[in-house]
Amino acid sequence: MSTDTKENIIKPFMNGRSQAIRIPSEFRFDMDDELYINKIGNTLVITPKEALKSSFEKSLSMFSDDFMEGGRPEESTNKNRLEEIRL
Repeated sequence: MSTDTKENIIKPFMNGRSQAIRIPSEFRFDMDDELYINKIGNTLVITPKEALKSSFEKSLSMFSDDFMEGGRPEESTNKNRLEEIRL
């Protein structure tokens, strides 16, 4: 897959009241895919929803069986002070 070539530069256009882009054929998604879009700074990240799910499930296997066995640590004193200030 090439990067920064003319065929990878696209321009947004208006489709009704929505902004749209045409995705080059080399980057096509399956038409049945549901896509998740996220903006990080000036970068748009488009990911098939199913890929996010499998990535999340794989990440769960990285935790040991005894992860959080002792429960959560006690609340921070800063949070308690914030509650006092709100009163």
